[in-house]
Amino acid sequence: MLGPGSPRDVAGDAAGRPQWALFLALAAAIAVIDQVVKAWVVSNFAFGVVTPIVGDAARIAPTQNTGALFGLFRDSAIPVRDRQPGGCSP
Repeated sequence: MLGPGSPRDVAGDAAGRPQWALFLALAAAIAVIDQVVKAWVVSNFAFGVVTPIVGDAARIAPTQNTGALFGLFRDSAIPVRDRQPGGCSP
């Protein structure tokens, strides 16, 4: 039987207990890397221009997504400036 502080107790048990600290650290690292790469692309590449990175095998073509969820529901949101106080539109 394993007691508190044993190596298996610290890293998660064999039954598959979630290792939330590892999951959260990995999710945070991915989010930070994603934002850094996006900032780099925006500052170094022109929108609408295809730039070859490795010949035709890899290219970057920055675009702007105005919708939600991969461009779905584009232009279907109610503009905030057209709404009246109280939630009623004209």
